[in-house]
Amino acid sequence: MGQINILVGGRHYPIACGDGEEEQVRRLADIVNRKADELTAALGQMGEGRLLLMAALMLADELAEARQQAGSDPSTLAAAEQALASAAARLDALADGLEPLPISA
Repeated sequence: MGQINILVGGRHYPIACGDGEEEQVRRLADIVNRKADELTAALGQMGEGRLLLMAALMLADELAEARQQAGSDPSTLAAAEQALASAAARLDALADGLEPLPISA
């Protein structure tokens, strides 16, 4: 079983996951962290529980909307999921090629 640390809402969390699932869990944590950052920017600081709840609700709303747009046809949903996975893989590859900017003092 894998063990990784993720960052969400400015806090680090140790997370257990299946072997080989570490990168996927990190990508998912990045999505949640971006939602948490959006909420903090829009609403200001809030408690950890409320922040995570609001981020989860926003993501659930996006998922429900995507499912509604895809309709009840499972092949449409599967095609949309495949397209998103492919786009995410391309973005990951691009991000891996970026070099960090030097920090100026």
